[in-house]
Amino acid sequence: MNQDTRFTEPDDNICWSVVTILICTGIVAAFQVGKIPGAIPVIRQEFGISLFAASWIISLITAIGATAGVVMGAFGDRIGYRRLIGVGLVLLTFGCVSGGFSSRIEILFVSRFIEGIGFFFIALSVPSLITRIVSPKYLHFILGIWAAFVPTGIVLMLFLSSLIMDIVGWRGLWHLNGLICFFIFVLFVILTSKMKNKQAHMRQQINIWDNIKKTVSIPGPVLLALCFLCYGGPWMALMNLLPTFFMEALESSKGSAFLFTVVAVVVNIPGNITGGWLTQKNIPRWRLLSFAFTVITLTTFGIYYAGTPQPVRIILLIIFSYIGGFIPGTLMAGVPFHSPGKECLGTTNGVMTQGSNLGTLLTPPALALVVSAMGGWRMAPLVFVISGLIGISASLGIRKLEK
Repeated sequence: MNQDTRFTEPDDNICWSVVTILICTGIVAAFQVGKIPGAIPVIRQEFGISLFAASWIISLITAIGATAGVVMGAFGDRIGYRRLIGVGLVLLTFGCVSGGFSSRIEILFVSRFIEGIGFFFIALSVPSLITRIVSPKYLHFILGIWAAFVPTGIVLMLFLSSLIMDIVGWRGLWHLNGLICFFIFVLFVILTSKMKNKQAHMRQQINIWDNIKKTVSIPGPVLLALCFLCYGGPWMALMNLLPTFFMEALESSKGSAFLFTVVAVVVNIPGNITGGWLTQKNIPRWRLLSFAFTVITLTTFGIYYAGTPQPVRIILLIIFSYIGGFIPGTLMAGVPFHSPGKECLGTTNGVMTQGSNLGTLLTPPALALVVSAMGGWRMAPLVFVISGLIGISASLGIRKLEK
């Protein structure tokens, strides 16, 4: 058996309705990321906040994952992934509804933090549950699809928000997201209530702190987290601030900025699936990772250079997002391989997801700070060069482990 799938239960009788609702749950969680880019200019105007302050509306959704990812992962191993997903959907519902009623920016920040807890519970638990209930025959394919949940959710919400924000405003968009989260919660409870695989429901009799110690004391999970940090943060920073860059630096229209952002996010979806497929074809993980980090680092010079012709800039954006999409699927497929045991799958996912969330928490404000304080958007590649070099170094560390 492929070592990447040694902790899965060999059961070819997959309930595809369950797999579908799990992936839909992730996409709806990612809606809470996708609703931000179009709303930031309106929120900045209403509350009178700077670009740097607005960047924290992007980042706060990842705060809990960035600070307590490992602990939450071990907690999921203990109480069961299905339960944690349900709690996550409830928190998303509450965060969206309360955020829509915010009278002060501080209340909106708190609501985003609550959304972040729900988002993290889902992002952590769904791949762990998929690994438990899906046979090795389908695992890489399904994990590759799952890896695309963030760009898929962002794209769908970008389209939805562009259609309804002029009608109901950003507050109405928040309330609509609350209704969607609650609807998915009801479907999730119904479709997963009779899952045949008992591993989806079981509580594991484990010591949380022992699990954490076992997981973080070996280099594999830490290197996976470092790679995810160096991808998730830069990708999220670029995509969320892309409309602002096009409108402020290039004087593009709102419609053009929206269209370019959608195109850039859309191509990340097949990139994620391609990464899972290439891993299934036994291309070394480190090679895929180091190649992707090199490409996304170099393309940012052309993306942010003011003299780049617009068609070339769009091509570079597409390359950045598509090739960068190799990284999540490749990393997620490595969790079973680098986990110290099947009882640590959630903890290992927690370590990796904490890296991703830490990057997403820190990189958008870092990018906004560099742009604001160091000479404008032409200095933006500095952030991507630093993260790219760290990502390549971590990829070479993975090569040494898997050789």
